[in-house]
Amino acid sequence: PLIYNNYVVNKLMSVCLSNEEPELAIEIFEKIYSYRYLDVNPANYLLNSINNDADIQSIIKIKPVINSIDSKIPKYLPPNNYVCTTAIKAYGRLGLIDEALGLIDWYENLGDVDNHEDDNLNDDELVNQNNKPIMRQVDSYFLTALLYVCAKSTGQLSKPITRYIDKYIAKSTNNNLTTYQTNYQSNQLTKQQINQLIKQRYIYHTKQAEKIFFNDYPRRGLPYSIPAINSLMYMYAKKRDANAVLKLYELSKTLGLTCTVVTYGVIIKALLRSKNPKLQVKSFEILKSLPNLGITPGVEIFNQFLEFYSSTCNYKMAKKVLVLMSRTKPKVKPDVVSYGYLINCFAVSKKPKSALMIYYQMRQRNIQPNGFTYMGILKALSYLRDGRSAFLILREMEKYSEIDSNIDNNVDGKIDS
Repeated sequence: PLIYNNYVVNKLMSVCLSNEEPELAIEIFEKIYSYRYLDVNPANYLLNSINNDADIQSIIKIKPVINSIDSKIPKYLPPNNYVCTTAIKAYGRLGLIDEALGLIDWYENLGDVDNHEDDNLNDDELVNQNNKPIMRQVDSYFLTALLYVCAKSTGQLSKPITRYIDKYIAKSTNNNLTTYQTNYQSNQLTKQQINQLIKQRYIYHTKQAEKIFFNDYPRRGLPYSIPAINSLMYMYAKKRDANAVLKLYELSKTLGLTCTVVTYGVIIKALLRSKNPKLQVKSFEILKSLPNLGITPGVEIFNQFLEFYSSTCNYKMAKKVLVLMSRTKPKVKPDVVSYGYLINCFAVSKKPKSALMIYYQMRQRNIQPNGFTYMGILKALSYLRDGRSAFLILREMEKYSEIDSNIDNNVDGKIDS
């Protein structure tokens, strides 16, 4: 019979993640290591039932495995950094950032540990030469995984299963916790209250990421890495804090770390959103310099510029971006998002014929337009006063079920982007 050790558990959890079933990885982790998020008041738990048929089927499939685990676990099976890092990824997939953050204190307070990661040693061997327990310490991979899930946090849960409202959120809104719990259970929370909770969660996760980066890494003597810097950069970019992003970039150069295409993509995103014309110009200079650094930007980075120039009606700079895409080796081809921004850029710049030429090129490449693209075409046709062609476009939109032909419902339009 299979005996569970950390290697087996980590593999089993990784398989669950690979099959897009992070909730099963979490259930295995919590079952084996008895992990509970200690910072949550039991009164905060709201919905423990599963309200999705697909989730129910997944749980049914894995239940026999989970229920049989008890008889196969060694008397004392301490987790290691690898298992905890996989658990962090699973919690992050579900948007359960607080559970992931709680793993630091829980893991380091477990007590003695085998320093050689040998899962088969007994309790008598889990001591050092002075007969003192070897305390657990998180490693850089552990902290980097935490930074990553914090960076991806939106303040919302990724799954429809909402398990609780954190007590720090309820307190920060100056409302009674019991009232919040009762209202949530009876679906009485207003949209404004929900948005307030989401905002508070996101602010908290940002502060926790800063604490990990600026306090936990130095205190533990762990080296910084580019993935760690990228994650914190990403959070600052979402906050439109370009100066903080540039400081982290300077830190990476000071440490002699090699920046990746992700690093420059985040820097460009922050500079474009900064509302500072000088920094926005600098972002384009960075884009042009990437080939000299041995970095080939992907279409996603070019799309950031096309989106920006579309929003500012700067069709001349949009053309320069297209030239850079064609000169990149290997050549970067526009995708449906690129065409959508280009068409809208020329349409709102009152260059309807150019917009239609781009649309024609797009159809020649057999790229299916999305709602945002169609809205750009309709704008261009409105400038040409071509009602017949506009009617044909509306008929074409009706052929695709994912695109609503009702213009009022397509104002936002950026379906794929």
